[in-house]
Amino acid sequence: MRKLLSIFLLILSIATIAIGQEYVLQPDSEIKFKAKHMGILNVNGRFTEFSGSLILSDDGLKAEGQIMVASVDTNNKTRDKELKSVDFLDSEKYPEIIYRSIRSFTENEKSIIEGELTIKDQARTLAFPYELTKTGKGILIEFETTITRSEFNLEFDSMDGLVGDEVVLKGYLLFEYKK
Repeated sequence: MRKLLSIFLLILSIATIAIGQEYVLQPDSEIKFKAKHMGILNVNGRFTEFSGSLILSDDGLKAEGQIMVASVDTNNKTRDKELKSVDFLDSEKYPEIIYRSIRSFTENEKSIIEGELTIKDQARTLAFPYELTKTGKGILIEFETTITRSEFNLEFDSMDGLVGDEVVLKGYLLFEYKK
């Protein structure tokens, strides 16, 4: 009964949002990350430039987004320069991190989106839970997921052991109706 009620509430909340309407990612959204350093400290960062859109259809949520690698900000200019360098994210050759959804579905009463995440020249399928909330002007999507940076060839050579392999990604994404 509880599962049925949850599914009904999800359908009802989506039904009150315009199906087939395109929504555009707003600049006051947030895309953050966190990685371990030396096994005990957290390095927190964010990206300040990004774009994206989503469409709700009868088939579910379709989303696409781009993050400008050069906009990485860890509150440490030396570290940011290193992250943008050819040794790590190589922002000159690979200026964008790209996400394109493949499908969305409900599993164990959670909304899940599955898509392809491309960092540098490595693309991996990534599925993660998200929360969708209707706002006055559009939609708020919140998510948290973990990626394994070595799967994307994000390595520091001799310094690699000092940086944790898992990177937590968090998004607080506000989308408004495309006009």
